[in-house]
Amino acid sequence: MLNKIILLILIQFSLSYEIFDNVEDYKFTSNTYIASSNIDNLYNFLNPACNSLDKNKYINTSIDNYYDGILKSNSVFFSTEIKYLEKINISLISNRIENIYNTTDAWSDSGNGTIEFDDIDYSKITNFNHNTLGIILSKSYQLDTSEIPFLKNSFIKYGINSKMSFSSLMNQKSFYHSFDFGLLYVNSNYFTSSISPNFGIILKNILPLKYWNTGNFENQKSSLIFGSSINLSKIIDFKNSNSYLNLDFDMLKFKFKDLGFGYTFKIEEHQLKLNLNKSQTHNSVCLMLRFNKKIDIAYVLMIPQSEQLSISQKINFGFNTDFLKNKITNI
Repeated sequence: MLNKIILLILIQFSLSYEIFDNVEDYKFTSNTYIASSNIDNLYNFLNPACNSLDKNKYINTSIDNYYDGILKSNSVFFSTEIKYLEKINISLISNRIENIYNTTDAWSDSGNGTIEFDDIDYSKITNFNHNTLGIILSKSYQLDTSEIPFLKNSFIKYGINSKMSFSSLMNQKSFYHSFDFGLLYVNSNYFTSSISPNFGIILKNILPLKYWNTGNFENQKSSLIFGSSINLSKIIDFKNSNSYLNLDFDMLKFKFKDLGFGYTFKIEEHQLKLNLNKSQTHNSVCLMLRFNKKIDIAYVLMIPQSEQLSISQKINFGFNTDFLKNKITNI
């Protein structure tokens, strides 16, 4: 297994940064990925501190359609155990924009510098694709707070992402790498009190490097995001104790970025999650169903704030590895 992980890391060096935003759209762990306590064994590739310390039993795959099909994306999330690191989460992502018109050879300037109908040879208009492959290696840890009096019943986690990608645009290629570092504080009274919020911080895109085969380096920006999650279940008295409501927000550069509400309802081994989110770029609604802790089905609808952009949709399927093994053995 270690040889496979080393191979994945080597592949990263030929793997583009833009695609990593795709894994941040689900938010059914909580409305905010920054301060989610993540008690439901779901993946979080924005703030790695939110992930479980144990191996995630689910393999997730997603089919994404952005802006009415202009951008298509597929992702696979899985967790594995390796020597020394114990457990690591991995996300493999593929983005593609297809059939982009290439008019480079179709225009023959008559000399006046103005594009005219007679200057364009439509038979020379070709098509090309913009493809991007990416990988995220994510590892989470927990601090020992047993000797700290005011943190004795709470816990603090931290995590690191290593992100690499490769992008191909006609005859130009680029590779990108950066790190994310996240912290999460979970209050011991979070699930029993409405005045004991969680807090999370993520320093995103540390030491970013994006290099093109033309010899140019592209400047990339790092960002600091702060988030909090407040459990409102005790303010709104649910008759069913298995239901809870969260109010979550993220702040980018200490300005409100996202605000969302999440509602979760559990019936024995089944679970239903509904999340509503608002951000600077789009509003979204996510519905997730978990059946007997075996299969997850999630659907996300994103409506852009700009009227010139069409809607985006994401479909996610998750399968418990124990459930898959039993099915395969019984075939």
